[in-house]
Amino acid sequence: MASTPNLPPQWLGLLKWSLRHDDGTRDSKDVRPMIEEDRKFLENVMKTMVVDENEKMRVAISVLKMKELSDPKEGKQTDQKASESTGESEQTNDAKKKNDGGSQKNLAVAVVPTKESSNTGAVNILEGNKDIMDDLEALEEEEDKKSELIVKKEETIKMLDDIVMNGDNAINFVKMGGFTPLLDILQTPHQSLIQVACGLLASILQNNPFTQTAFLKEGGLTKLFKLFKNADGDKMTLGKALGAVSAAVRGSKSAEAAFKKAQGLPWLLKLLAVDSKSQTSKGARRVANKSLLLIQHFIDLDPSAKKLLIIYHAPKILLGRISDENLDTREMALTAVSSLVTGKSVDIERAKQSLISVGGLKLIESRIKVINNLITSGDEDDKEMYSVELEMLEGLHKTLSS
Repeated sequence: MASTPNLPPQWLGLLKWSLRHDDGTRDSKDVRPMIEEDRKFLENVMKTMVVDENEKMRVAISVLKMKELSDPKEGKQTDQKASESTGESEQTNDAKKKNDGGSQKNLAVAVVPTKESSNTGAVNILEGNKDIMDDLEALEEEEDKKSELIVKKEETIKMLDDIVMNGDNAINFVKMGGFTPLLDILQTPHQSLIQVACGLLASILQNNPFTQTAFLKEGGLTKLFKLFKNADGDKMTLGKALGAVSAAVRGSKSAEAAFKKAQGLPWLLKLLAVDSKSQTSKGARRVANKSLLLIQHFIDLDPSAKKLLIIYHAPKILLGRISDENLDTREMALTAVSSLVTGKSVDIERAKQSLISVGGLKLIESRIKVINNLITSGDEDDKEMYSVELEMLEGLHKTLSS
């Protein structure tokens, strides 16, 4: 077996057993040594079946480290200089954009059919929904700006996401220095690349003390904060960033302490304080729900966090979310606000009086009426769906009234 030094021990053992034993389907008198051709064929099959995931991760890290020539952050050519070096002036490029429909504004107009179009109704719906049109234009602009390297990095990160689901592989990725190029990606202007990078970070950090500790030492939490603190940023990116923050923090006492010290709780509340009726996109819902989950984690984890949240007027902000369009958001908000006003302490009494002073009881009564109407006019499925929310509302009303 000297000819197969690169095969892992488990495959070598299987190969040796296969070469030495008969499976019982033939007469033992017919058993004979494997011919060289069959031996080589079997060795080749074994080699092709073995996947060296560590090697794949090393190659992937190399791809993540690659820099674009036109990236000004790396001290390379700017787009203007690149154009000059190819003999094209800025005016020429502008002319090309106009002729080719490169302007996003022109492109948005071009896809809207005329009044005579049979799709006028659908177009009017899109035109009347600024969020949808903005999302479509932003997506198209993002795709246009992607280079071949950006696309390759996204594919590489998605491949890594599958590999690091194995906790040992996640640890090996960190030991290979994978955090550094992955965190550098968070500074790219390409939102889709940041999103997949945050998804990979969440997979690496989830319930893994080794990677969580290494991430904190690498300054990863601080770099993520720069993304999710920006409440006006891309909502899908914010949602993914919050997912990564949650994975980094949950289960790690040092990371939880660092999160609170960095004023993470007030920033979560800031993300929730926006008008929920104007934040109806999938990304906005993800931001709200991730924020609520992380807040609830700290409420359940640490009494001092509960006191801090009351000081930061969290009950008022959370109460504003009990009328949200999304059922999950409403229930999580009710759970959180109920947790904050349940118990006996000076802070809790102040929180209760604060909610009452801003019309909290009237809002809850209004919501109870709405839910009862939905249950009365609906079927058994509606009754089952809204019964938990109704019970939570009634419980919160009782708490505030007592």
